[in-house]
Amino acid sequence: MLAYSKLLDKAIEHNKKTIPKWIVEYSNLADEFLSRYGLGKSFFENKLKEQHRFERDFTDITILSTPSSEIISLILGAICDVTGHIKYSACLKDLGFEVGKLIYVYDGLLDFQKDKSAGIFNCIGACYLKQNTNHAECSREIYEFIETTKSNISSLLDKIDLKNNDILIRKILLQDLKLNVIKSKKGTLSKLSSIKSDGATCKRFKLTEKAILGILTGNLIVQVVEPSDDVCGSLGLVCGGLCLCTCGGLCLCYLCC
Repeated sequence: MLAYSKLLDKAIEHNKKTIPKWIVEYSNLADEFLSRYGLGKSFFENKLKEQHRFERDFTDITILSTPSSEIISLILGAICDVTGHIKYSACLKDLGFEVGKLIYVYDGLLDFQKDKSAGIFNCIGACYLKQNTNHAECSREIYEFIETTKSNISSLLDKIDLKNNDILIRKILLQDLKLNVIKSKKGTLSKLSSIKSDGATCKRFKLTEKAILGILTGNLIVQVVEPSDDVCGSLGLVCGGLCLCTCGGLCLCYLCC
């Protein structure tokens, strides 16, 4: 269903009339099961419409990230119905909301240079750069937003009895993006001390404030690590833009993004 939503969004963005028939058929099958949890096709389609409306009317990252946050919130809340752990329902919904905010901002950072070149909407440009032309200040605000959201996620995880999966779940939800640097202006990499250079390509670097500044200024061009370059070498499960890898990592899926 997430894959259907992602492809429908791309079709709207690029003025395409249709999306692949096979994904429509699978989403119809999913609708029969997921509707009981409020996660049917109409829910995703309405959230998509809401997302595009928000992007026209607002420039606040908290507001713009709300539709994706509400989707993840409802998904994690449904876990309680499936597993019977009702006591964690509110906490899991809050957790999903925070994870949704993080994914939305990460996605905006990843696509920033590509969207800028194409002249299409990007949440980072709309919420930060249009309000403030100082790239350094914008980078700090974005970094603080990410760190605050991650702190909220950590606090919520403390309230849930994760038993033996504590470390694994924290690793999945709190890790930074895994990226390759594919272009860097002279001297930029040397300023990012957290990046360990591997010749012309840098892998798995920490998303620091300086790295965000490099992305915003165009001094650091990045791409998602493709499976062939992925250091874990694992097969990911495609879920409409995010992959839960068998190594326990949460990676953006290059096929969908």
